[in-house]
Amino acid sequence: MNDHRGKSILERTVLGVVSLIIPKVNPDFDKHIDEVEDWLVEYDMEGNFVNREIGLDKTGKVIMITPWKNNYGYWIDNYFRLNDFSTHFNIEIVDSRAFGDYWRDFENENLLL
Repeated sequence: MNDHRGKSILERTVLGVVSLIIPKVNPDFDKHIDEVEDWLVEYDMEGNFVNREIGLDKTGKVIMITPWKNNYGYWIDNYFRLNDFSTHFNIEIVDSRAFGDYWRDFENENLLL
């Protein structure tokens, strides 16, 4: 993961707008959105859309996954394409096995949420 000392103006603006538009779509995670330093996004190349997303804090710990239970997601509900992500954000390709491991670890640790 990249070490981000601060979020860009675009990131803060996008996250601010997203949190105003869909404030209750992610009831378990809205309070953690400002703690996300890095996003892992599962992108469907054939359909050209975000399928799942994982938020990591500054230590690399998973603090949110969506869609999950009553939480719809942040990046899922927009029209960003892979080119949009790579143009506006630092991206890193993560293989599907690593993504799945992060996802399962979070689910196993948060069974009661």
